[in-house]
Amino acid sequence: MHKTITSVLGVCLLVFGCLKAAESDVSNHRVTQAQMDEWKESLSNWGRWGDDDEKGTLNFITPEVRVRAASLVRSGISVSMEREIVPVVVAPDAEDPEGRIAVLQRMVSGPPARTTGSTDRLSIAAHGYTLTHFDAFGHHFLGGKMYNGFEASEHVSMAGGLSRGSIAAFEDGVFTRGVIVDIPRLKGVPWLEPGISPAQQRDWMLPSFPGFMIGRLHWWEPNPP
Repeated sequence: MHKTITSVLGVCLLVFGCLKAAESDVSNHRVTQAQMDEWKESLSNWGRWGDDDEKGTLNFITPEVRVRAASLVRSGISVSMEREIVPVVVAPDAEDPEGRIAVLQRMVSGPPARTTGSTDRLSIAAHGYTLTHFDAFGHHFLGGKMYNGFEASEHVSMAGGLSRGSIAAFEDGVFTRGVIVDIPRLKGVPWLEPGISPAQQRDWMLPSFPGFMIGRLHWWEPNPP
């Protein structure tokens, strides 16, 4: 079965035509550590929206932008970014039998003890290629700091979670114009081979609009029978 990987260029890479494109050696599509280190400085938005900001480039989505996006709706088709969740069902007190199953489902109540309904509990390991999810800024650090310079040691706790850089900053949701670009279909191939250069990415992007660029970049090859 073919399985798609959909990459949402959002949160840190939300494209509004305001972030300058990074140059790279397009002859081999390789990014050196020196280039990566330079980009961390030259492409940084830390402090751009104030010292307390936790939204990053989502600040570009103003009420005016939302109104413009809503005015573009014609057919009302909903396009989901989800992938099917297939939970592994285990006993209520069981541990993860494989150590990192994406979704574990434990029944809390139901027949035969309860005949009027049932309830369950899901344990989710979001990271990997199994589930779509929304990363918080507190997921990655640079020099011990998360986005906007917040110290991870002060704002991330194994006992209490995040006090800065959590998805709570996006409690109003994300509503804006979105452009879906199917790169394999654009190139007439079922999937892309490894090696996507910054120049290619720039050619595929539409930097003159405020909104999300949503790109399907790869296919996993068919699973063997």
